[in-house]
Amino acid sequence: MENRPRKASADKTSRRPADDDWWRAFFENPDSLRLAFFPEQWVTDRQVDGLARLLAPWRPRCILDLCCGAGRHMAPLLRRGYPVVGLDASSMMVARARSAVGGVGRVVRGEAQRLPLASGAFDVVLCLFNSFGYLPTDEANQQVLREAARCLRPGGRLLLDTRNRAYQLSQLPFSEIVALQGGGAIWLECRHDPVRDRLVSEFRCAGTGRVLHRASIRCYSLAELEAMLTRCGLRLDDTFGGYDWTPLRADSREVLILAVRDGGA
Repeated sequence: MENRPRKASADKTSRRPADDDWWRAFFENPDSLRLAFFPEQWVTDRQVDGLARLLAPWRPRCILDLCCGAGRHMAPLLRRGYPVVGLDASSMMVARARSAVGGVGRVVRGEAQRLPLASGAFDVVLCLFNSFGYLPTDEANQQVLREAARCLRPGGRLLLDTRNRAYQLSQLPFSEIVALQGGGAIWLECRHDPVRDRLVSEFRCAGTGRVLHRASIRCYSLAELEAMLTRCGLRLDDTFGGYDWTPLRADSREVLILAVRDGGA
């Protein structure tokens, strides 16, 4: 079942911002497989069903799963016959993705802002499960979209799955206990940092309160995302509120953005 956040009172004490490169260490730690709240298998199955319905009419010859993680979407798409290349910066996630695809698909280790991939090589780029906004500056996050656009052929499509800013901010601050697979528990606290305009999560030892991990993600508005897409030659084509491709609403937890690279027929 999905973890339901419990609201917490605002903490007005000063806290240092999360480290700019927090994600490097976080996603090399096996605990991240629990702390990142990866959905249950039936949720992934429904998402892949939705992706397959979206992809089928396009008949893509090559798909990039950008920030593929452990191959949660890549592996089942490959099993359905879609030609997918995965890329992730984490050596642990790359190893898990390679194991998941069983040698059928290619998984590359690399950073999203400097993709080690040829220009115009892909018909579709997928960036799923809130993988956008990790980098410390707007320019660095813009560079991720710039690289995605570079790797798309003219007329190619980007599908970006990110947080619905309005919904996320309405839920903050909140806190909850997270049980770890190996035993023990972590206290999670989430808040909005209005100075940096980022969603900040702190994972604390439930017994001592010591901070074990910090995460910081820039949560962009739809207008901001559209402007960022436009700056790198991508045109916003449609928005959705989920993998069933229903319209985006104010209370949608996520926003899926479909953008098209300029220059297509």
